[in-house]
Amino acid sequence: MGTLHDLVLHVIDKFKDRVAVIYDDELENSVITYNDLHKLSKQIANILRNYGLDDEIIGICMHTNETTPAILLGILQVPAAFYFFEPGAEKFILKSLKSLNAAVVVVDISYLKDIENILFLLNPEVLVLIPEWQLIVIKLNGVNRQKYSIHLAYCISTSGSTGIPKIVRVPHKSIVPNVIHLRKLFNITSNDLLFLAAPLTFDPSIIDIFTSLSCGARLLITSNQIKILPWKLAKMLGNHYHVTVLQITPSLLMSIGPELLRTSILDKSSCLRILAFGGEKFPSLDLIKKCRAEGNMTTFFNLYGITEVSCWSTFYQVTDSDFASNQSEIPLGESLSDTTTMVINDDGHVLSEGCGWLYTGSLDRLCFVNDEVTPENGLRNTGDLVTIDQSGKIFFLHRKDEQLKRNGKRLNLQEIEHVVQQEDFVENCKALIFNSSVILFYICSSWHKEKMNESQREQLLKTSLQKELSAHYQPDIFVDTNSFPITYHGKLNIPVLYDMMRDSSRKQQPVEKIVEQCWKTTLKIHKNIPIDTTERFLAKGGDSLLAMQFINRLQLDLNLQLNHILPLVLHNPYKDILDIVRESLSKYKHSTTDEESKPSELKLSSDNWKDMNKSVEKKHLENVQNTQPHSTDSVNYINHRQKNIIPKLSKDSLGKPENVNVDDDKILPKKKTKTNNVSNNHYGLQPKSDNISLEFPKLNSVCCHHRKKEVNIRWTYNTGKCVDASPVVAQLRRKSAF
Repeated sequence: MGTLHDLVLHVIDKFKDRVAVIYDDELENSVITYNDLHKLSKQIANILRNYGLDDEIIGICMHTNETTPAILLGILQVPAAFYFFEPGAEKFILKSLKSLNAAVVVVDISYLKDIENILFLLNPEVLVLIPEWQLIVIKLNGVNRQKYSIHLAYCISTSGSTGIPKIVRVPHKSIVPNVIHLRKLFNITSNDLLFLAAPLTFDPSIIDIFTSLSCGARLLITSNQIKILPWKLAKMLGNHYHVTVLQITPSLLMSIGPELLRTSILDKSSCLRILAFGGEKFPSLDLIKKCRAEGNMTTFFNLYGITEVSCWSTFYQVTDSDFASNQSEIPLGESLSDTTTMVINDDGHVLSEGCGWLYTGSLDRLCFVNDEVTPENGLRNTGDLVTIDQSGKIFFLHRKDEQLKRNGKRLNLQEIEHVVQQEDFVENCKALIFNSSVILFYICSSWHKEKMNESQREQLLKTSLQKELSAHYQPDIFVDTNSFPITYHGKLNIPVLYDMMRDSSRKQQPVEKIVEQCWKTTLKIHKNIPIDTTERFLAKGGDSLLAMQFINRLQLDLNLQLNHILPLVLHNPYKDILDIVRESLSKYKHSTTDEESKPSELKLSSDNWKDMNKSVEKKHLENVQNTQPHSTDSVNYINHRQKNIIPKLSKDSLGKPENVNVDDDKILPKKKTKTNNVSNNHYGLQPKSDNISLEFPKLNSVCCHHRKKEVNIRWTYNTGKCVDASPVVAQLRRKSAF
């Protein structure tokens, strides 16, 4: 059946001049063609082959951008397998690299500081620096190398949402049938545009990349910052690029909200042909109907699978009759090619009807979990409880660890959600058990918020639930929230919902106290250390991702939409942030007609939203003017994007490492300028090549010397966001520095 890279290489010549990958994060817009993709992947493959990495596992730690698919293809062509990881969870990454025998890692230079502890513990040695792509290849001498004879494609870890994370090694023969079947099922052609919704730490990303590139289609990639901002994600997918095939988790898409979905991604004239939900339980048809404009022609699919049998096991195409029926639940459907599913009860008997545990697997699509030398033959227990009806359709019920009892009676929380979803004013809802109490979280549409207050909405929900369900189903607490938190993989973040309840007492606190606690929690500042109102988020160790965490905490604790204050958090002092939060609450108070509403219960109206954006812009502008550096030097600042200038190093600026074959045909995709200090004194890196020295002089002496004599500003670029980076300084044997 071949390999993942064979699927792509077979179509390269046919589509060589067509766009293969688009990267757009609103600050940078870059594209590469299939011809560029091929050349880039060959260069990566040639570099890695020189170090004898065939049949090994290579770690990757990099930002996902337009060159990422080419780097994956290059590793596969070595041939080798890749293991993608990101900074954080150091103990797990260390354990994973060692257990996978991944003795070589390809690292984005801007990530070096974030993983320096991991590198230090594994005795790193620099093999080669690739300045064109801001990458560095590092050998980990503390990891034993191993060659695999099972033709692995990639390795991936489970999310750990249902227990301890597992490492899964996936052979080509396990994932290729998925790609082939799904591209046929979705009828993907070269005219399609697919969106990479999942991060590379989540195996649906492999399906997105290779179903797209193996058909000559275009693949759209964006930043995590865009994905977590609903209105920007909707604009990019529906209004700007007109994505035609979308595989996504329900929670990530539903974070956009029914009102915005109806006017963008799922409007009447939507270009979206295929919408495939996976990674979570398929949303109720009641919810989908609210999100879909009348006349929308998008076809919906339900995908189900487990990472241990990467990636998907079953599919179901939602029909018009499903939407026309009174049913709310969608079945898991039929098995994908080379895959078997069956339901087995607690006694080990296979069921044709009734309730039992779902098993899935294959004789050919075998993956290796953790330390397995030979994969488990046959079927794996998914840990999901399902039911089979008389017609043989399988319906998901819940995870094994979600079995609930209340007052000695079995409880199905989905029945609560089904009743609540019937209410017109409810956009989405989730029922949970918290300390033996049933908590109902729900999102109310903005239109209905203007028509009724929270007490009225809660009473309507209570009345409906009491009519439909018995006493032990009745929620104890109703939580009206603006949005549901989601994980990095796009799934509903249940622990954060529980945190909302644990921290509910904070909602009675003054706004000053809430902002202070969120600030200290995010930046890991001890609660007894006082805050200086002039201190800044970045100066206290924050970055853009932590800034979003800070804002999310504020939103959850105040039940207030504050995504618009991101620039303020990144660039202004603490006192400005506190002022704008106070102002947001004040706007809320004036926009509500309920005198008893607390500030934490208020929501911004659309008019106030515009006012708040103006306030943020004003604060940010004042801050820039007050902190703008003044210089007597005459410096011309150039926006290299507007001038179409691509900053790059000369081909020989670093010299070619020994035995490294780099094509002379340069690929020059527009590339973000990402730099960091790779001093081996700081990271414990030992240079391998004779052509480059990483034993830099002390930074102060270099900077002082060249600031006086040689350093001139050649170009600048305003990224418009926080970039955690330090300059790379390299000195060649001929003493020239850059």
